[in-house]
Amino acid sequence: MTTEPELTPVVDFLCEHSPSKSRVMALIGPYHGARSLTAVLPCKDKHHAHQAVQLLRRALASRDTAVVMEDLNALATALPDAPAGSLRAATAHAASGAWPAPAGTTFCPPDEELGEDEDTQVDEAPTTPGRKRLSAHG
Repeated sequence: MTTEPELTPVVDFLCEHSPSKSRVMALIGPYHGARSLTAVLPCKDKHHAHQAVQLLRRALASRDTAVVMEDLNALATALPDAPAGSLRAATAHAASGAWPAPAGTTFCPPDEELGEDEDTQVDEAPTTPGRKRLSAHG
């Protein structure tokens, strides 16, 4: 039984370089929580990796693949088939703002339980008329 990957927000794209290759990575995870890097595609040319990052960032910012389609087609033509396919898929994910993350890709720590001392403390902030004050005890 295979489970579908969970969709998680995609936050940014980065690239890393070594003497032999470059990799494009996606920074994914909740906006206010732990984030993870996941591989997007390898590139033999570091300039292609940089172009891919810029293209993916523009697709993410605009939430529209049409904005980057001309550059996407040009870059995909310069890449081998597998990385070109990965770039096209990544562009679609970037434009949607969500990334498919298989279980275990992002780290979600369990909610910390309040200790007895923390449980009894109450926020003393004043309330304003017409606005209820929420309490920690329901």
